[in-house]
Amino acid sequence: MPGMHVLGGRPAWVAAGLGLAATVAGCRTAGTWEALGPDHRTRVSVSTREGRQCVSVSARPDGCFDGVSVGTLAFGAGGHVAYAVQLGARWAIVHDGQAGPTWDGVGPPRLSPDGTRLAYPALDHERWRVVTDGVPGEEFDAVLADTLQFDPTGRRVAFAGARQASVYVVVDGVRSNPWAEVAQLQFDPSGDHVGYAAGDGAGASVVIDGWIGPPHGEIGELVLGGTRQTTAEWGSPARSAYSARERGPWRVRVDGAADPRFDSVRGIVMLPGGGAAYVAGREGREGLARNGRVDRWHQRVVAVAFAGDGRWGYVAEDGALARVVVGGAVAAEGPWATDLAFGDGGRQAYVVGGGDGALVVDEAGQHAFDLVVADTLQYVAGGRTWTCLAGDAGRRELFVVTDGVRLGRPFDWSEIVRQTRRGADARAVRSWVAAEAGRALADGADER
Repeated sequence: MPGMHVLGGRPAWVAAGLGLAATVAGCRTAGTWEALGPDHRTRVSVSTREGRQCVSVSARPDGCFDGVSVGTLAFGAGGHVAYAVQLGARWAIVHDGQAGPTWDGVGPPRLSPDGTRLAYPALDHERWRVVTDGVPGEEFDAVLADTLQFDPTGRRVAFAGARQASVYVVVDGVRSNPWAEVAQLQFDPSGDHVGYAAGDGAGASVVIDGWIGPPHGEIGELVLGGTRQTTAEWGSPARSAYSARERGPWRVRVDGAADPRFDSVRGIVMLPGGGAAYVAGREGREGLARNGRVDRWHQRVVAVAFAGDGRWGYVAEDGALARVVVGGAVAAEGPWATDLAFGDGGRQAYVVGGGDGALVVDEAGQHAFDLVVADTLQYVAGGRTWTCLAGDAGRRELFVVTDGVRLGRPFDWSEIVRQTRRGADARAVRSWVAAEAGRALADGADER
């Protein structure tokens, strides 16, 4: 069970902070390297010329540098791109083709969702600062890896920084009280609330907008989900759910109310009508818990999905059989199943194994393909149309499908393999599929 332990001895942030500086300051490219943005259109290419690394973003040449840290690439909407480059013995961040000031070292940049705002850690005389929109913040011994972030609206910035033996959370330039350890720093979807798990000598607590929850021996997952009315019993200004334990079993606390104990808890989701859902484990089996209740136990539960109108479902694996469960009823079964998605107006689609291939099943029937790439089935166009990445095994070709119809340009089979080997995760491929489907649907509407 992943969790945030209150550690003794050498604190975890030391390794995280040093790792951030060493990784960025020492990483340079060799040969040719390419990456695609979430829109599946913005392409960053790095090549070597006369011992220097040269970068182009789509048709725009950004220039040549002494080194390029390809692992720092950050994308924003509208083709905005940022990355770290080496200039002599110094480092800088390039944002939309323009290099900023140089530093002794830099950390991975972060862009606001629209790509117009930039924040990054910068090393200056052995002290780290977070530079936001060109303005350096206060000094720290280290900035914790992967904590720097914009909220979903792009209005606010948060990160965790370490100084001496303490860790601080900084939100919009305001520093928190000191902690021994901090984890799971996050904004809620509105950007109005920020929370994290923090540890000190008394244990581990959830901290939301400065309010500190009760101490626990260990905290697992934390999820925030909108504004709530505070009470004397639970002073959090945001809806929240988190897993915690003292010893042994885990319990999920939803706005302070404790669910039953389970051996394991993962994938917490705040439900639109109140409460929370998650995959709970007990005695080697798993089930979907909704508001603390598990209706049915299975060997394994995957592909959990929820709709804003209250519908829910998942894929259950039991022995050699996989079942698609929707609202507690078995909708389909087969040798395997992946992906369940809900759309607008009661629409739903899922993927099951059929014959030697895969079937996408919706209200209109079954749509057969040689293969469907897992985790790509989703609804677009306001929830009216499903799309996924399907394949032709004979031609070794991948293509986007919407409501059973192939559209748009094909995805080169080798392209997906190359991108995933370069570190593109399932979310990147999923965003590419959505972008291609949206573009093709828009082009079709224009033609009509």
